[in-house]
Amino acid sequence: MNPRRISRREFAMGSAGLVTLGSLGCDGQSAQSEARKPGGAAKPPTEPFIVGPVDRFRAPGVYADFSKSKRVWVVSDGSMLVALGDLCTHKGCGLDFSDEDDQFHCPCHFSKFDLQGTNLSESKAKRPLERWAIELAQTPDGPRVRIDPTRRFRKDLDQWSDPQTTLKLG
Repeated sequence: MNPRRISRREFAMGSAGLVTLGSLGCDGQSAQSEARKPGGAAKPPTEPFIVGPVDRFRAPGVYADFSKSKRVWVVSDGSMLVALGDLCTHKGCGLDFSDEDDQFHCPCHFSKFDLQGTNLSESKAKRPLERWAIELAQTPDGPRVRIDPTRRFRKDLDQWSDPQTTLKLG
């Protein structure tokens, strides 16, 4: 089977197209990292939303299901839930979670936060992550965990003690 020969013009146009796509960041990895940058693909929602039944969050851990789509991390210690905004307080980049050290890492400027959202001393971020209101909502399917991103709480303003910042799993 003989390969089809292409003209210089076809070659030049195809090459130019590949260079253009590469410079625009159309390489799969760029699309994923774009959502993590400030002003990236996913923006925090402007309405409350349901994340699931309470039983889903009874096991201690960091639930990442909504970090990219809704810009929130749900953190459980087994008895209480917290909703942490997925935007670094330094420059607004989306965060990654590391199972190795149980910390949130900012891929842009390397700030780090603990499981409660507190910024660590070596971070460029000078304040903790925001907590979003979290509550139990009655729905036709039964009680569900609802997060309200319009009600945000900052530790540096002494707002983390507000009862709306945590949900007891009792």
